Amino acid sequence: MKKLLILSSILAAMSFPALAQEAPAMDADENGSVTLEEFVAAYPTLEDAETIFNDADTDSDGLLSDEEIAAAYDAEIIPEME
Repeated sequence: MKKLLILSSILAAMSFPALAQEAPAMDADENGSVTLEEFVAAYPTLEDAETIFNDADTDSDGLLSDEEIAAAYDAEIIPEME
């Protein structure tokens, strides 16, 4: 499982340079997904953070996967971190 997570991180870094830097910063517990609480902590001044999180959470499981984060960046749903 850990090898799969590492491979996933490498592929994400190759495909999505911004994601390679920002997703780990959001994933505080380093479990491979981002919760609403982690997202809000990563964007403390973002208005409507919960709405933005829910828009990015396309499978409505309450977590943002690497793929959902990448898609949300591409669609400019999630702003780049400063």
